[in-house]
Amino acid sequence: MESIIKDDDINVRTNKELHKKVLSILNDLSLDMTTAINIYLNQIVIHQGLPFEISLQSKQNSQFDDYDKGVAYAQFLEEMNKVNDTDTQWFSFILLQFGSPQTSQKN
Repeated sequence: MESIIKDDDINVRTNKELHKKVLSILNDLSLDMTTAINIYLNQIVIHQGLPFEISLQSKQNSQFDDYDKGVAYAQFLEEMNKVNDTDTQWFSFILLQFGSPQTSQKN
């Protein structure tokens, strides 16, 4: 295996509590900070960007895109085929109250 020469230094300022938490996690993973940062930098090169999504919208407040709504609705309909008439009436009531993916609107 070819050894990569590490001939540059990076100095980073961060929050003390964050640093402690990260060091604890890295210790559990048997990694040191230098190795973790090098993994991160290599992932940036591999992905040609950050190796994760950055968004102003939190996951809790985000809406399903149309594909996700369609998949969820198809799974719902599949489950509906497994239930009895009483359950079907109850689910129909819920759909009338809250709408199906086809009738609900994005915010």
